[in-house]
Amino acid sequence: MKKIYQAAMLILTLLNLSTVVAQKSDQTMAKQEALERAVAKTLTTYQMPGLSAVIVDKTKILGLTAKGKRKQTAEAKLEVTDRMHLGSNTKAMTGFLAAQLVAEGKIKWETKVLDIFPAWKANTKAAYQDITLQALLSHRAYIQPFTAGIDFMIIPPTEGTIVARRKKFAQWVLTLEPVKIDPESGFTYSNAGYAIASTMLEAVTGKAWEDLLETYLFAPLKIEAGYDWPAMKDPNQPWGHLDGAPHNPNSEYHLDLLVAAAGAVNMSTQDYAKFLQLQLKGLSGEDDLLPAKVVQFLHEANADSAKYGIGWGRTMIEAMPVNYHDGSAGTFYCHSLIFKEAGIAFAILTNAADQKTVEGVYELSKALRAIFITSK
Repeated sequence: MKKIYQAAMLILTLLNLSTVVAQKSDQTMAKQEALERAVAKTLTTYQMPGLSAVIVDKTKILGLTAKGKRKQTAEAKLEVTDRMHLGSNTKAMTGFLAAQLVAEGKIKWETKVLDIFPAWKANTKAAYQDITLQALLSHRAYIQPFTAGIDFMIIPPTEGTIVARRKKFAQWVLTLEPVKIDPESGFTYSNAGYAIASTMLEAVTGKAWEDLLETYLFAPLKIEAGYDWPAMKDPNQPWGHLDGAPHNPNSEYHLDLLVAAAGAVNMSTQDYAKFLQLQLKGLSGEDDLLPAKVVQFLHEANADSAKYGIGWGRTMIEAMPVNYHDGSAGTFYCHSLIFKEAGIAFAILTNAADQKTVEGVYELSKALRAIFITSK
């Protein structure tokens, strides 16, 4: 009789478990369907060429989709495996790389630019004499922004390898007048600051920034990444758009690779999800490519005096603390949010960057929060 009772209880337990699993599966499917509808609606309402979105927790993809076209004037559909330009969301990758090199003892957060390049001292402005790797990656080094096209028009011509050119660019930037740190945010955004930081990383390793990213980040995560516009080497990849029209990826307009560390990476939405999961693991206390405490440092550095860590901004959304970053070099747009307390991150990527598109991205961001976070 006892055995019959135990068997009956086991069957009931299994039935209850299967019911729970079925319910979770139904919820997952419902959220994916809601995601599909939200992305499709945003694409149509804001007249975007293509739009993708991914939502993750630290171990799995909770939602993933792509709608629209790779190129507005062609029929090829945008896929989640297509490469999208990340723009300034590259900065978090450069910061992560720097942390890996710090962990290996190749450089320190406190290392000064002039510790590595002492010969530059005579021509370096006084305000830059003591700036460190951390200050550069936190936008707290007084460096000119280099965020507008006109900024790049005054750069003196440089020759040689990209590593040599970046070095010359960094040396020249340090002769320019310093900017003031914004008192409200605690930082002044600078693409050139990241360029100088990448030159420091290249100097202490003897390798190009691109090669370092591949070795330390992309290969371990099995990410296939590129640099500059995705369709530059493969016309079947997504094209960016300017003023509603496809932008020729081989035209003169590019983000100068002198500042590649600030915004040049392209990768698929599916692969970008892996990088976001890496952040969630560290923020939850789980070690991976870096110890959790180091990942937490990247997100929380300068918390007492600034709203920007290392590659990640900090803000509050609907009373929730959020680490975030947006990126665009003018023809694509990438929007990323990490909700540490909810254990969820998401990214929205599109192959346009006009004002109407950005408005659509932020409307979709609200919709995704409603689907995946506030409905939890």
